[in-house]
Amino acid sequence: MTGTSDPAQDLVRFEEVFGGGARAILGLAGLPLLLPPWELLVRPGGATFDAATLLTWLVSAGALAVCLPLLGVALVGFRTTVTVDPREGTLSERTGSSFGLAWTRRQALVRVSEIRVRPEVWSDGSVAWSVVALFKDGTSPWRLTRCVSRDDALVVVRDIAARSRLASET
Repeated sequence: MTGTSDPAQDLVRFEEVFGGGARAILGLAGLPLLLPPWELLVRPGGATFDAATLLTWLVSAGALAVCLPLLGVALVGFRTTVTVDPREGTLSERTGSSFGLAWTRRQALVRVSEIRVRPEVWSDGSVAWSVVALFKDGTSPWRLTRCVSRDDALVVVRDIAARSRLASET
């Protein structure tokens, strides 16, 4: 995730792009899962639905349940932008895709109780550090950005807190 800030406007923006490499991997992982439905249901000469073919329908439905989301994400390719705008008093997250699909969620900065750093522990690698916004009403925290080191994440937290006059982890 890349971050930019505009000192003149006190605006902080983080952008995360689901890149072409990740999209290709998901697409290649999803393609082989099209084979069971093809071989079991679509192939010429396949039987129509009866009690004996119930298992083949279940296997095909399971393969499609895994395949279609993988191929969908590979085709769509998401881009997420998180913006902290103290002038407007908002925290917003906009997610969009290559086909024009987009949705935005927005919260008032007065609802944010604290900006913190949280570890993201991975089973196969080093710990990453997320900068999250915690809300006063117990709403699920929003991840603003991810950093490689805790020190980098703390710098981001201090910057956001200073610009938006929010409480932060020190």
